[in-house]
Amino acid sequence: MTRKQIAILGSANLGLVSDITETLYELGARLAEKKCIVLAGSCGGIGSIVSQAAKEKGSFTIGISPYQSRLEHMEKHGDESEYFSSFIYTGSGFKGRNVVLVNSADAVIAICGQVGTLNELTIAYDIGRPIGLLKDTGGIADTFGNVLKLINVDKRTPIVQSQNPSELVDRLISMPTG
Repeated sequence: MTRKQIAILGSANLGLVSDITETLYELGARLAEKKCIVLAGSCGGIGSIVSQAAKEKGSFTIGISPYQSRLEHMEKHGDESEYFSSFIYTGSGFKGRNVVLVNSADAVIAICGQVGTLNELTIAYDIGRPIGLLKDTGGIADTFGNVLKLINVDKRTPIVQSQNPSELVDRLISMPTG
């Protein structure tokens, strides 16, 4: 059986999420328990915390970098090998990196988030990637459903929501992927 690749979407600004660190570790641990490969934008923040927790529990984690080389990445963000098992250097900037991240995943999970997370969510929504929203974490993860109502889009992209990280993972990975 192929392992599910789950992309973590969320803010690089940890000041927004200091009170949910335990929840992020629980999410990473559950993804590892379910044998998921964890993908995240490798520029610190939520994705790095979830990836670190998953890696510590034995999961394979991949950092998708907007930079073109390890050297350039390390100059901008330092050594993130404690979070990620491997890296992919896209050389396509942040918005281009977002496309690679979402297209490489079987499903995505959004936690908190700002405009970059909104960009990742709209990519996932547009291509029909199953979306998990970790509720009560703030930011776009709590408001994405309202955004879809406002723009009156009628797609069949599956979206699941939960305040409980384990429940969210279980529901999301049970969905069929394309």
